[in-house]
Amino acid sequence: MTASLTADKKPQNPPRRTSASAALADRWIPKLVLAPSVLIALVFVYGFIGITGYLSLSESRLMPRYVFAGFDRYKQFFANDVWWTSAANLGWFGIPFIGICVFLGLFFVARDLPLPDGALVYRDRHRVAVDSEPGPRPRESLPRLGLDERAGWAIRTRPFSAS
Repeated sequence: MTASLTADKKPQNPPRRTSASAALADRWIPKLVLAPSVLIALVFVYGFIGITGYLSLSESRLMPRYVFAGFDRYKQFFANDVWWTSAANLGWFGIPFIGICVFLGLFFVARDLPLPDGALVYRDRHRVAVDSEPGPRPRESLPRLGLDERAGWAIRTRPFSAS
């Protein structure tokens, strides 16, 4: 049973305006209020993306020069051995870094999920059981991956109490 602030009354809808100008104002005022924000966002996000793209095709070095050069700068860029060394280093160091972060994140999520009987996984870390949340639960998919409580990484504690 849910509690209601209005008791048994039906919710009151605001009265509809009947004049044509009021209806027109109701329809256009929100759009007019949001228009400057949308325009500013378009100019300062996509405008700068466009300027940066144009400058990357120009003869600029330290300061911008708006003389169009085409893809000649990119040919020089990809012919440079330093670029390929940097790209290789990015792969060698970036991919393991992302993999370790994903593994640690999944490990901590799986560690903190409640066990099926309502016990908490990590000692007194969270006082609220989250087994009422909808959606797939990693705890249920871990046995399919070969990870289960028999491996010894889960710690059973006392059952959740409402105190």
